Amino acid sequence: MICFSSYSQINSSFIKHLVLYDLNTEHNSYLNSFSDSTNIDSLDYFKLKFYLLHNKYDTFLDNVSVNPDVLNDSSLLDYSTGHLLKWSISKTKSLIKIDSLFGMNYLNNSLIKKSLLLVEDKTLSADFLPSSLRTHFDEFEKTRNKKAWVGGALATLLPGAGKLYIGRGKSFLGSFMVNIFYGATAYESIHQFGIRNTYSILTTGVFSAFYLSNIYGTIFDLKRIKIEKKKHFLYEVADYQSSGVYLY
Repeated sequence: MICFSSYSQINSSFIKHLVLYDLNTEHNSYLNSFSDSTNIDSLDYFKLKFYLLHNKYDTFLDNVSVNPDVLNDSSLLDYSTGHLLKWSISKTKSLIKIDSLFGMNYLNNSLIKKSLLLVEDKTLSADFLPSSLRTHFDEFEKTRNKKAWVGGALATLLPGAGKLYIGRGKSFLGSFMVNIFYGATAYESIHQFGIRNTYSILTTGVFSAFYLSNIYGTIFDLKRIKIEKKKHFLYEVADYQSSGVYLY
């Protein structure tokens, strides 16, 4: 059947069979068996589905921009944006831009487009979010509003306090005790041997390293937590958007 496919129309039922049984090599061979000069409107459509199915998102984006007719399929757009968002925010934005330039601008009012704007602009309202997503956004929003300089200042005043501020309460006691131990050791060494003593210099250096790393770690962790919360929220949006939407 594959050998003579270039002389016939694409058999969508056969493709579904290949997908169902994970016959990926046969699936690829079947689509490529059609000559590029063959005038089959659905060939590019099925190739784009194949790229999505196998997470070849770069190839998908390269081809969808030169085959804008597929942008008329809202289900394909919902599926592709949902999966793209889990892989790359920038690639998702690229697809939205392609749709606005060459398609029907379907994605302009999509949940994903609104959510992407929401995480970038603090002035926007989150009222459009379903309740199941609002919880995840509120977690992100709570973290987004925290200031790195506040966390650093708290960590400077009391080692470990910055961890409490950024939501890493379990790290507070460990950070506090380590700094107290090395601080006390440095103090005792200076008191007993003087500040110019080699041991005093060593213990003071160790304490300074832990003290400064506590401050830096608080600021760095807050940045990382913000990124994690943002990605988690958008991942949930992607799941919500593509839920119940299938390629075949």
